[in-house]
Amino acid sequence: MMRPERRMRLAAVTACTGICLSVAILAGVGAAGPSVATVRIHRAGAWPPWFDSLHLSDLTVTAALWAALLLGAAGVAAGLAALRQGWRPPARWLVTGALVAVILFRQLWRVGSECGEWLAGSNADPHSRSPPGLRLAPPQARALQRK
Repeated sequence: MMRPERRMRLAAVTACTGICLSVAILAGVGAAGPSVATVRIHRAGAWPPWFDSLHLSDLTVTAALWAALLLGAAGVAAGLAALRQGWRPPARWLVTGALVAVILFRQLWRVGSECGEWLAGSNADPHSRSPPGLRLAPPQARALQRK
């Protein structure tokens, strides 16, 4: 049987590790440049976004994003368990970690959806049109054609 202090410390370390690894994986996908998970934009010389074109396969990027999702979720769950057991992280850690993540993601390639890029460039109503390449079921297609 583990002592409560040790269990709390283990949950806190698991939380920090999971969340930091999740952010690192997402930053790595963004730094890898154009992929299935990134919006397509051109390099702006010395200005952000900064990236290197590693030409990762769709499977690699998808697996990395799933790993980031699972690690982040496990980190949040472990953090909530640690808080329930009495862990009180210093506010300085939380603010510093959040600022580092925001600055990191601001400087790297946008990890997101090409649907967002398509909608942003077309001034389209997302409820009246479908993204390119998305095949709608017949009732949905007929409803959109009537508009």
